[in-house]
Amino acid sequence: MNLNLFITFVRVVEKKSLSGAARDLFLTQPAVSKQIQTLEELFGVQLMERVGRRIRLTEAGEIFYQHALEILGILEELNDDLIRTTAGVRGRLLIGASTVPGHYILPSFIGRYKRQYPEVKVSLEIGDTGSVVNSLLEQRVDLAVVGATVKNNKLVSTLFAADQLRLIVPAAHPLATRTSIRIEEIVQENLIWREKGSGTRRVLEDRLADQGVNLDKLNILLELGSTEAVITAVEEGLGIALVSQWAIGKSTALGRIVSPELEGIDLKRNLYLIYRRQKIYSRAMQAFLDLSKLDLSKFDLSKK
Repeated sequence: MNLNLFITFVRVVEKKSLSGAARDLFLTQPAVSKQIQTLEELFGVQLMERVGRRIRLTEAGEIFYQHALEILGILEELNDDLIRTTAGVRGRLLIGASTVPGHYILPSFIGRYKRQYPEVKVSLEIGDTGSVVNSLLEQRVDLAVVGATVKNNKLVSTLFAADQLRLIVPAAHPLATRTSIRIEEIVQENLIWREKGSGTRRVLEDRLADQGVNLDKLNILLELGSTEAVITAVEEGLGIALVSQWAIGKSTALGRIVSPELEGIDLKRNLYLIYRRQKIYSRAMQAFLDLSKLDLSKFDLSKK
């Protein structure tokens, strides 16, 4: 329905004449009369009566006038709220993340975001890739960063950061003195693995399978729910593991683990920003998406 009809009706009532309303609205009197007639035909009732040069509302017109005022008042409030919303970026942003981006990358990135948009309240939920994707699909989070590609036509997936899985061994392990190790050698070792559903595990097992490794013959001693737990188990000498480059800096600097090169396999991967496919996003979310596109080189391991 044309809201101008409501505006014209209210102005006629306020001016108590068609001509007065026409002057205020910069319309001709016949145009105003036609709009009132359109309303009456639309609702099937007479809204106004002429009394000399003045108009008087019928009972139906009185009811219509009160509702018209309410409708226009709501629209005015809506306009004011939208103006306040667009004046700055505020609100709440719920982010999901798998363990590597959640623990090692997003805290720094969220810090940059918060410095630029301090009025946005940010919450970060960390879990394995599978649970994070489910949270996104069930709208419990607004967006997510995970360590594996997600094939779902309901989601948009874009590059967020680069990563590389690195072999880590205990400092006292015989392999710790080596600068490089063959894939065939790690198959004979006790392995500390991430849990099922982990993006790290998914990528790692896909790459090993591509190299002809029989995954059923891997000697997986432990399956753990976080990268930190995997690193701690390796530090304690329980086995060897492959984990994100982002996670090993502190432990290697302290001499608790060693990270030899693994020959014959490319373990580079991307971390992905994923979000639901829709036409309009909140300003808080759009600001996050825009910021993520500005400087991907900050998270490019090839430049470290």
